[in-house]
Amino acid sequence: MVEEEGGRSREDTLRDPGRSPLQLAADHEAHVLLEQALAQVNPKFRAAVVLRDIEDLSYEEIASVLDLSLGTVKSRILRGREALRKNLAGRLDADAVFGLAPQPIE
Repeated sequence: MVEEEGGRSREDTLRDPGRSPLQLAADHEAHVLLEQALAQVNPKFRAAVVLRDIEDLSYEEIASVLDLSLGTVKSRILRGREALRKNLAGRLDADAVFGLAPQPIE
């Protein structure tokens, strides 16, 4: 390995740090499974979960959008997440989906 200026090799410069095709395919599969599981959640719970966990709205914003009390919003998010967890149980490796799986050493 020939070092260039700054102590970096040509391989370091050319190496693509992006996700591999296998990782991209796994991401897509997890996304599809998540969408399918989310579609099975009661719509009133799903709306609260999507607004919080996907749209990143605050509890107060969700209460305003859905015209609900803050307590009802929190309850619906909790119940929606629990329903989603049950729908996904055994279908996904949560560590791999959320990027917590150990990465291979290169």
